[in-house]
Amino acid sequence: MIYHRPSLSLLSDIHSNNTKALEEAAVIRERLQTCFASHAINAEVVDTRVSPISFIFDVKLNGGRYKDVINRESDIAYSVGNDVKIFQSEDASGVFSISVLRSRRSYVSLKSILASREFEESPSELTIGAGIDERGNICLIDLKENPHMLISGATGTGKTVFLDDIILSLIYKASPEKVRLVLIDPNQKDLMYYRDLPHLLFPIATNKVNAVEVIKYTRNLMNKRFDLLNEKNVKNIELYNKVADDKLPRVVVIIDKMIELAYDMPDDFTDCINEIARKGRAAGIHLILNTQSARAEIVNNDIKANFTCRISFSVVDWHESKAILDRTGAQKLLGNGDMLVLAGDNKVPLHVQAAYEADGENENDENYILSFVNDIRVDPPVEYAGTFSYTPEEIKDRRRIREILLAVSNTRSVSVFTIQKILGVGFGEASNIMDFLEQNSVITVFKFGKERKVNQTIIEEMLKKYEE
Repeated sequence: MIYHRPSLSLLSDIHSNNTKALEEAAVIRERLQTCFASHAINAEVVDTRVSPISFIFDVKLNGGRYKDVINRESDIAYSVGNDVKIFQSEDASGVFSISVLRSRRSYVSLKSILASREFEESPSELTIGAGIDERGNICLIDLKENPHMLISGATGTGKTVFLDDIILSLIYKASPEKVRLVLIDPNQKDLMYYRDLPHLLFPIATNKVNAVEVIKYTRNLMNKRFDLLNEKNVKNIELYNKVADDKLPRVVVIIDKMIELAYDMPDDFTDCINEIARKGRAAGIHLILNTQSARAEIVNNDIKANFTCRISFSVVDWHESKAILDRTGAQKLLGNGDMLVLAGDNKVPLHVQAAYEADGENENDENYILSFVNDIRVDPPVEYAGTFSYTPEEIKDRRRIREILLAVSNTRSVSVFTIQKILGVGFGEASNIMDFLEQNSVITVFKFGKERKVNQTIIEEMLKKYEE
């Protein structure tokens, strides 16, 4: 396979106003020096750095003790007027860092993360460019080390943008030979830009019926892979790919709006999720769940035990913060990509500013995403591993199909809203009908900002097919 990955030039450069930030940092630096002097701490600030989250001041002790600084942490925070963290030196230089939270955050460019030396040199095809941490370091997450990820946060805090970061990182890092994606988007909104992605293992699942089929298929795929591992007498996919002629790609399952799927779903759906979470790592199958609320029915003990990477954006209260991270703090986050990342063996979450594909204040992220995805070239073309019968039970009746077709034939274009209006159905059933119409080429495929036009010729053919 020849894979031409998309060009980073299609993502936006984000230009922050560093002048004001440097001016603010200079004021805080003076306050730090004043605080040291007033508490008889023999230390000086030797360097200042600006990260999207905080100002970092490198401090050198001139005969003073590091313990004296730690004991005065609350006084330092009071003097600078914001929360601070003190990081001990990692070498023998004796220089330590004081991080002071910024009152106004700056945006982080995903382009700068993907172009970084750290991302390019990461050997894992499952490397995700997450953002910039509070010390100004690039934060990468490797799904090989953290096989399953749980994301939570209130509406509008940056979860969807972070899902874009995950997908764009994976498709930039790896070809469909190495990584395949399974996307479940019950709202038919946030993940639909990726419907033509060659990395997709199946068509995007857009309702509960589809979601159950996809998850069952993925669970069966996992069990088939274990049969292959046993044939080669190896324990995991990495060892298998070293000895097998036909290499197995990693499979990343991304489920958006998990809380909406959790209700009224059959037990076998959650059973499949839990089974994949327990066993999927060895088979090279990884789960990423995105939920708006960290409720007990979503973040249960099984999820916590198997999801080694948990990320929280701003949440409504400390209860939800504790549910997702086992500690409070996420309720104090500022939104706009401000997140806490608990991954691997770390016991304390890392404070990170998530990356944006475009200037989050002035530009349209969707245009950049579509351009990036459409720039991918694969030779030969990749086919789905399987397709599904996406006709829900409520529209398998011939009379019902004729009713839908006749209603749609009177319109030039349709949407979920118009289906609801003309047929008098709820949002879920209208979504199912839209899926059915698209699968049968009655309407055009989804493209952001474009009408779903009705094909009258196809309607006539189907009406003849379903004559009473």
